[in-house]
Amino acid sequence: MRDGATRVIAYIPNETAPPFRDATPTCIAQGPDGMLYVATLNFVANLFVYGSGQSNVWRVNPNANYPAAPTLWRVG
Repeated sequence: MRDGATRVIAYIPNETAPPFRDATPTCIAQGPDGMLYVATLNFVANLFVYGSGQSNVWRVNPNANYPAAPTLWRVG
């Protein structure tokens, strides 16, 4: 928040292929539409399974209240 306070607005899914829970948020940016874009890196899949790793970008409404669900915006 502008006053320095923090609040949870959404849960970014951390589940990848069982038994891993390794999706790590790497960056966040506010888009021209005012939404927040959160990139995650699926570390284990990208490190040990060449060519099959996936990273995601999640679209989050900054005015949402938890437990608002983010939208999977891009995969790759």
